[in-house]
Amino acid sequence: MPNYSYQCENGHEWDSVKPMAMRDRAFCPQCGMPGARNWRRELLNRRIYKGVWPVLSDAAGVHPDQIPEAKARAAARGVKIDFTSDGRAIFESPRQRREYCRLRGLRDMNGGYSDP
Repeated sequence: MPNYSYQCENGHEWDSVKPMAMRDRAFCPQCGMPGARNWRRELLNRRIYKGVWPVLSDAAGVHPDQIPEAKARAAARGVKIDFTSDGRAIFESPRQRREYCRLRGLRDMNGGYSDP
């Protein structure tokens, strides 16, 4: 459910999580006065979501004994990649992920337009 910010006529501000159908009905928890949406506060509290990088990938990983070879092969083709000690690939950005997956011939069947 969305988080809405409100302000009453007395200047009290508060946030409320409620269904969209109830977003226009708000009463101040301190004084009971009706509240209006506080758009400025809502926009200031909004976090821009840019993904969850780095991403660890089992599917793009290698056996721990093959890590040096996989790094060297990727570096020879211009892709910098690192692995965890158990062999999972560490992707720092969508671009790095896309380039490495193309290099290895991997496809993401749940990906978007720019995903491999």
